Amino acid sequence: MLPVMSHLPTAVVGVLFSGNFLIEIIFGIDDIGHLGYEAVMQRDYPLMFGILYLFTLISMVVQLIFDVLYRMIDPRVDFEAV
Repeated sequence: MLPVMSHLPTAVVGVLFSGNFLIEIIFGIDDIGHLGYEAVMQRDYPLMFGILYLFTLISMVVQLIFDVLYRMIDPRVDFEAV
């Protein structure tokens, strides 16, 4: 179970963001995914980089949360030794 948990944040973030884009484009919902799609289609580079920065920041926070939870679940894990 614990080795699977170390790869879980990557899978969660990947499914969350790709699902976000697909659902918003298919159903015509105006949100960050649709805004990112329109930025790509119109070649709005500052907006594309802003959305990329936001998604990267969210994925880093999710990874940090899962690392802290991993440490709480298994106290033998020591991140300072690496």
